[in-house]
This record gives sequence, structure tokens and C-alpha cells, in this order.
Amino acid sequence: MTVRMKDIAEQLGVSISTVSLALAGHPRIPEATRTQVVLLAHKLGYKLPHERRNTALCLAIILTDPASPMGCLYHEAISGIINEAMASGAILQIMQPPPPRAGGRSQLLNLLRKNGAHGAILIGGRFASAIVKAFIEQDYPFICVGKRELPPAKISWVATDYVEGARQAVSHLIRLGHRRIALLSPPHYEQAWFKERILGYRLAMDEAGLAHGPSLTWQEGYVAPSIIPSVLLEKGATAVFAIDQILAAKLLSSCAAAQIKVPQELAVVGFDDITGSAHLSPPLTTVRQPMQELGSTAARTLLSWLRGAQRNPVQIRLQPELVVRMSCGTEAAKAAEATGAAGAAGTAGATGAGTAGAEGTEAMA
Repeated sequence: MTVRMKDIAEQLGVSISTVSLALAGHPRIPEATRTQVVLLAHKLGYKLPHERRNTALCLAIILTDPASPMGCLYHEAISGIINEAMASGAILQIMQPPPPRAGGRSQLLNLLRKNGAHGAILIGGRFASAIVKAFIEQDYPFICVGKRELPPAKISWVATDYVEGARQAVSHLIRLGHRRIALLSPPHYEQAWFKERILGYRLAMDEAGLAHGPSLTWQEGYVAPSIIPSVLLEKGATAVFAIDQILAAKLLSSCAAAQIKVPQELAVVGFDDITGSAHLSPPLTTVRQPMQELGSTAARTLLSWLRGAQRNPVQIRLQPELVVRMSCGTEAAKAAEATGAAGAAGTAGATGAGTAGAEGTEAMA
């Protein structure tokens, strides 16, 4: 049996024109009424005109902070979403949320419906809680890339296992012989992934029976005070775990400015492995997030819901990878250093031999 606007209007006790305007997202209709209409329409299986015209599923990618310095990570996740959408025959839209003002979240939902988006994937470091609340209230299908928390609601997300990634990074430093490992974090780390990285650091130290090292906050946002490397050394730290790559890169820069050798005087490990990590001086040891896989998993999960699978909240964790480079004082770094020293000694020996030979020639003359 085909569901009509008249059926929705009769059940709610409103006019057909009210139902029509509500489904079109007209601002004249109160939010509460619009929500009732949309929820009942979904329940009864009513299809909007654009849904009847187009059988392909449409996903919206919502970038919550496109100007973030971590943007290259988000691009990798989007690449994974695109690959999954192409394989599934789905259509994609990419958009930014409206400015945080009254009615902004309704504006976004109206735009999603108008453009025929059946569900959304939220990507970005900034947690758009107002948008998430609106999606939950109106039962709009969505999933997040990156762990999100909004108690008491259970939010669906796909994320890196941040605890395990941090544990691997710090355990690697411990295996290299470091016992005083400092923790470097930004001034505010209320986001779930920062908290879990700190937990991973503590877990690795506890497993090794080591006291937690000095914990320093990187003041002034992401601008590094040049004094931090010296403070770390004064506190007895021989290594540092920076809980994101921006902090790690700034620390390397500050060490260079303070003429503190990395890794000889201070080993550094970061998290994220964004573009350019291998080209820092020295190349940064860091935890790589499986961003493409995160994106493809999020898209695959959302598409399964839209095709009829039961839409229960899911939290999916994917395993990270520790990428070992020169900044942590690995055996490879030590070997390279030893090779360089041996080469220098060989050159000196050759020079000495040449000098001795010259002296011998002169004596013979």
C-alpha cells in the first residue's frame, strides 16, 4: 500500500500542506512539528519525491573543521569513503556545517534532505555536538570517523585504537632503554582520543613498572615555547611521547633551536603520521592511523544500514601501526651513527696514513 501525505496528516491531526512544508524543510514549520512529521514518514515508509526518482543511495560527508592542520588525515579518510561509494554505486556530497547559530543545525538537516542525502559521515577534530544531537533527535542515519562521546546517547563511530597506539609507542621507547619518559599534551584535551592516548602512555609505563614521567602542557595552543626542551631535560626526561604530531614537530623544531640533539639527548615519538613526518629533522617515529580504512569502514557501515540492516549503535576500533624512524634513537639510528663515526675515523686514518707517507718520502729525500 502506497503511503500518502494525507495518511501522515490524518495520523498527526494536521493539514496536508503542513506535512508537505515540513517534509520540504520549510522554516515556517516549528521544529517540533517537523520532527513529528519526519519520524512518522520514516516509520510508515513514505518516500520523498527525490527518493522515488533516484534509486542510488546518497551519502553526505560533513567536514567539521576543514581548516585544521590535520586536514591531510581527513583527506585520506575521504579517499576511503570515495572508494567504497564507487564500489557500491553510491553518490557522495561533501559539505561544511553552517556557522554555530540558532537554527544552524535545522538548516543543515534541511539541506541534507533537500539534496537527497540518505545519511551522513562526520569527519574532523572538532566535535559538532549540536549537529549530532539534531541527527539523533530526528533519527537521521549517521556515523563518525573518530571516537565521539555524547552521554547518555550512544554514538556510532569508527576510530583508531588510540590506547593501543600510544602503548606501542611508549613501549618502544622503554625497549630502547628509556626509563624517564615525559608526556607532552596540548592545554585542553577533552576530546576522547587525547584522553585515550594519555591512557595508553600510562598503561605502558605501568606494565613496565615505571613511574609516570614529567607531564608538560604545550602552552599557547600549538605555538611552542622554546624553553620546553630544556625543562624536559632538567626534569630528567630522556624521551618524550607527544600525543599528536603537531606537538612532536614543534618539539623537534624547539630542540633544534635550543641545540638539543634528537635522539642523542632527547628521543621523540609522536602520533598520527601526517604528511611530512618522514622529512622532519630527524625523521619522526610516530603512530600511523589507518585513515583510508577508517573512511571505507564508516561508509560500508552506513550503506548497510540504509539498505535495511538493523541500525544499532556501533563502535569499531581499527589497529594502528608504529612507524619507526630516527627520532627515537632506534638501533637503526645508532647503526647509522656508528657507520658515520667509522667513516670519519677511516677518513682520518687515511689522512694520517697519507701524511705519514709524505713524511716518509720527505725523510727519504
